[in-house]
Amino acid sequence: MAVDVKETPMRKKEILDELERLFGTVPDWIKETPEDIVLELWGHLQKAQTTETPAIPPKQKELMSLAVASALGCPYCTYFHTEAAKLHGATEDEIKGAIITAGVVNHPPVRTVPGKASSTSRREDRTR
Repeated sequence: MAVDVKETPMRKKEILDELERLFGTVPDWIKETPEDIVLELWGHLQKAQTTETPAIPPKQKELMSLAVASALGCPYCTYFHTEAAKLHGATEDEIKGAIITAGVVNHPPVRTVPGKASSTSRREDRTR
């Protein structure tokens, strides 16, 4: 589903109305986000969603976004991308698969580095 875009710049109220029209809801965190940030995010969303022939189909793009949001631990983004994936036809199994894959990639039991194996997590590595 491509997002309808207007050539003229939108204000926050218009963006919230458009999100409501497209998704049936607007998460509270978007409503509470300052206007300049909402305008910037909307610009990125328009670019990502309005390509006539996207290299990555919308359903796969949303499942990838869901996996990233889940790995980052952002509940708002996880909710948004779950709902967007459903709108693009993702099944419950595909959604669960994206979240499980993110968890496995983000917290592998054993991380292999050329020449050695380590059971340390990435978070432990970041603090060193």
